[in-house]
Amino acid sequence: LNWLIAKGAIPILGARTTAQIEDNLRSAGWLLKPEDVRVLDEVSQPQDKYPYRFIEWANERVRAGR
Repeated sequence: LNWLIAKGAIPILGARTTAQIEDNLRSAGWLLKPEDVRVLDEVSQPQDKYPYRFIEWANERVRAGR
């Protein structure tokens, strides 16, 4: 949740217990270091697998007018 907050998102919290709500709310009480945000950004990138590779190929064809 803190990573989402660092990226400017407003996360929607979901919890079934009071403890989960408290954990979720604590995520807003501190900031990740910029290098931690960068690492999380890198590891969360989708792999070059279907459908991403196909989508990029199709977009290139559309941009080229094919």
